[in-house]
Amino acid sequence: MEPAIPFTARDLLPVRIQGLAPALDALTGLGELQRLYERRAQDSYFPTAALETLGINVAIADDDLARVPVDGPLVIAANHPHGAADGLALAHALRAVRPDVKLLATELLARIPELRDHLITVDIFNQGAGRNRVAMRAAAEWLRDGHALVI
Repeated sequence: MEPAIPFTARDLLPVRIQGLAPALDALTGLGELQRLYERRAQDSYFPTAALETLGINVAIADDDLARVPVDGPLVIAANHPHGAADGLALAHALRAVRPDVKLLATELLARIPELRDHLITVDIFNQGAGRNRVAMRAAAEWLRDGHALVI
């Protein structure tokens, strides 16, 4: 089986200009991100493995984690000035208290196979009628079932 290639501009470009993908991958850093992805620990929790691969340490005070309810529906609203790294850090940190955390995130992140089970995806480009309605129903059901959702 061919390895997953979630980090490439090729699939995001129209067919007529896909030849530009290698240059865009190099300019945007997607090529390096793909190389890091291929080197990650295969058998560990993906958010933790990704943070370790990227050299990102997450430090949260025990008393802050103690405020997170261990069960029942929970919504965590968070800004993410550092992009996907913030979501990975939250998922990693919350896992110590809640193994049932999902992230409401762009469907582009679902290109990473190891993340799919941790996501409820939204279509930020509004490409499909009703797709975000399906995501909102899934998020509401996830919460109704007593789980945690990071938005």
